[in-house]
Amino acid sequence: MLSSKLRYKQTIKSFCINMIDKKKRYVEVLKEMIKINVYPKRFVVDKHKLEKRIKREGVTEKLNQILESNLKLYMKLSQTDGDMFLVLEDDIIVIDNINLEEVISKAPKDWDVIYLGGVNHHDGHPPIIIDEMFYKAKFTFNAHALLIKKSFIPNIINELEKREFENDVTFAYMQSKGIGNWYGLIEDAIIQHGRYNTSVIRTLSQSCFNKVDKLNGNFNIENILILTPSELFKKNIILSNVEVKRN
Repeated sequence: MLSSKLRYKQTIKSFCINMIDKKKRYVEVLKEMIKINVYPKRFVVDKHKLEKRIKREGVTEKLNQILESNLKLYMKLSQTDGDMFLVLEDDIIVIDNINLEEVISKAPKDWDVIYLGGVNHHDGHPPIIIDEMFYKAKFTFNAHALLIKKSFIPNIINELEKREFENDVTFAYMQSKGIGNWYGLIEDAIIQHGRYNTSVIRTLSQSCFNKVDKLNGNFNIENILILTPSELFKKNIILSNVEVKRN
């Protein structure tokens, strides 16, 4: 996707959210990020001190911890020197030899957040392909690797403090409501353990929601639409659930 050679040292401050009793996971993140010359600091969180709860029913303790941990980090970043930051969760895998400065230099000028890997699950909020490298996120999940401008962090804090939804759902909600300009890399550079490792925008078609097994709530894998956005961009077409747009 990007230049395979790192022409200069990465200078963007980066942080990895990590529970106090899970340091081995942070060490694994370091091993991964060293591949692209990034050395994230460990942001330690004690889960026993996370007292508040997400309002939505059925949210697991783990998802609650993720939101509270992110909120604590964003509060710290709002008081940290720097124009932008890289925020990582502690379960990532680097699959592309990217250069963060190069990503930023080629990103749309109005960006507030950039997903270095994400999954587009949507119903009526299709991602928009901007060019061969970026899409504009309209309902993107999996906030495991985000570039974030400091100027936008107060908006994130404001929404997370409402505790209406879990972390990545809150971000998807912000996108759908037009709160900030969220973009993503068409070819995932950083993924999560257990996620697809193909360089595609992954979406769920409208038919998928219509064909959910009402008895057990499971999705049939045949209903999941897998798209290669670079090919769609070349064809300059519009599908029922993914809009492809040239600027």
